[in-house]
Amino acid sequence: MKIFITGSEGFIGKPLCKALRELGHAVTGYDHSPAALNDVNQINGDILDYDHLAASIQDETDLIIHLAAEHKDEGPTDEDYYRVNETGTLHIVKAAEEKNITKVIFFSTVGVYGNQTYPNESAELSPINVYGASKVAAEKIVEEWVTAFDERSAVIVRPTAVYGPENRANIFRLLKQGSTGMFIMPGSGNHHKSIIFLDNAVASCIFLMDHITTGFQAFNLVDEPSLSLNELIALIRTASGKKGAVVHLPIFLLNCLLPFYRLLQIIRNQPKSLSLSRLKKITAQSHFDGSKIRGLGFVQPVSNEDGIRKTIAWNDTNGWD
Repeated sequence: MKIFITGSEGFIGKPLCKALRELGHAVTGYDHSPAALNDVNQINGDILDYDHLAASIQDETDLIIHLAAEHKDEGPTDEDYYRVNETGTLHIVKAAEEKNITKVIFFSTVGVYGNQTYPNESAELSPINVYGASKVAAEKIVEEWVTAFDERSAVIVRPTAVYGPENRANIFRLLKQGSTGMFIMPGSGNHHKSIIFLDNAVASCIFLMDHITTGFQAFNLVDEPSLSLNELIALIRTASGKKGAVVHLPIFLLNCLLPFYRLLQIIRNQPKSLSLSRLKKITAQSHFDGSKIRGLGFVQPVSNEDGIRKTIAWNDTNGWD
């Protein structure tokens, strides 16, 4: 199969390209970050540059996998999120139409569900932040594109927090803090934190390539079994060999202490490791129904225990900083 992948140098994109090429697919990557000099199948470009994007997609391409997105917790403006996530997706489907490509896989997020408890793919889309809202807007563009002609196919994948080697997002911070001698647990720790290991996210995408049907489909990507924050920290402690205390602090107290903690970081010239948005993320219920893809026969290749162990081992070897 001839495949065009945006965001190909990203955390998910790079191993996905590698896995697809190993399976014999002809893969062209497209990313604003330059790839290795010897990677002739990687094109440096911006999805907001429509002319360059369209020209980069080879004739007779069978499938576009759209990963490129603005997703950072802090820094981007509201306009940045919509400009990249909504307008960028509009460029993707426009290019697909121009090139007569009928299959698209779009990476969205479980953030489209907002604060709902254990939502499945048929739940109402009710995001609570601009990132989730921009992804909802992008999903609607893909759905309108696929419903315009009967022969088109679109799969929306909504992964929960993806973690693994080389990742430096929220789960990395949790792994790093959980691997120290003492861990400050916000609240009771009984709330669930759905996660997915990188290899499982890649395997899910490849599995769904073989299950694309005409029309619009959506799938949550979640590792099983679901873990509470207490259970997740316990796995991290076991994998890292740490036995320090876990200290529970009320969430309201942490909110009060956060400004003083940030001031201390500024005085020490330390990077911003904790913020109000990150505190809200770690203390929020994050539990999603991932049974739909499993109903098609998908089996995650890596367990929670092995995923956490591999990630910690990689950071121990390559450095946590």
